[in-house]
Amino acid sequence: QMLNTFARLTTVEVEPGGLHYSSNNNTITNAGGTAILYAPTGLEGEYVIPMGISEVGEQAFVGRNNITKLTIPAYVDVIGYGAFQGCTGITEVVIEGGRNNDLLIGKYAFLGCASIDKVTFMGNSTGNVDRGITTVDNGAFTALQGLTTVIFETGCNVVLGDSAFGSNPKMENPVFQDGANIASIGNSTFANCTKMTIAYIPASTTSVGPFAYSGCTNIEEVVFAPNGQQ
Repeated sequence: QMLNTFARLTTVEVEPGGLHYSSNNNTITNAGGTAILYAPTGLEGEYVIPMGISEVGEQAFVGRNNITKLTIPAYVDVIGYGAFQGCTGITEVVIEGGRNNDLLIGKYAFLGCASIDKVTFMGNSTGNVDRGITTVDNGAFTALQGLTTVIFETGCNVVLGDSAFGSNPKMENPVFQDGANIASIGNSTFANCTKMTIAYIPASTTSVGPFAYSGCTNIEEVVFAPNGQQ
């Protein structure tokens, strides 16, 4: 990600006919136009990953500090390593539901996004669990100083990786709506989230990793939801 070192860069262009890259509106993508490899520095406000994009490459949006809300639509399959690292203006991330394909939110995707206050894993209106699985990889939402609210809606289908939400000191108890499918909770997933008071294990969860709630010094209650109830 050499281009991210040029703080004043506003215009990028790839000559037509390239075998590996293309460009449009100062965005560099792969030749097929399905993966964002470098995002324009002038992005601001609410940003929805555009139709036709299935992948956001590693560190593609590093330091795009004027984005305030990010929506990851159901047609996106990959958010790469450190993709939105250091985007200090983002206050909310929405992962849309109704997925048919899997989504990987890569390692440290939002590292340093200190203003994120809310993360929502949306569900769907069918009453069924999404076919596509959203995997939150290691450290994707770790160490976010402003994060308070995480919601898993009815019908979402999520795997939580190691330290996925670790070391978020202001994060309150995650909200697991009825019908949210959380297949597994990884090692240290919620470690050092010192504001949490309840460790809640949904009925859909088949494994909980070691140290999942390590350092959560204010937890007063551990709840295992009964079968048929979240």
